[in-house]
Amino acid sequence: MEIIIYILNLIIKIIGLFIFIFIGVMYGTKERRAYTRNIRILKKHVWFKEIVDKPLFIMVNNNLFRKLIAETNIESLLNDSNKIKSFKEKLLNLKEENTY
Repeated sequence: MEIIIYILNLIIKIIGLFIFIFIGVMYGTKERRAYTRNIRILKKHVWFKEIVDKPLFIMVNNNLFRKLIAETNIESLLNDSNKIKSFKEKLLNLKEENTY
């Protein structure tokens, strides 16, 4: 009887884990959605492409890069040339630190 209870508890934990993974994959995290939205907007701008796409260095997989993109208010950024300049400097610093 104890073995049956153990197996049922294990099955419940496995099902819970699959549900957790499924929800995470389907909906993603707030940061991932923000990153995806912001990167789509930024890729339309030549200055961003010049920094990131040539070459598409390791930054794309860099957590600091992803966090910077996700946490930046892109709409506000694009309306202020000083903010763009500061953002470019941050990107260039990350590029220098992560290009081998």
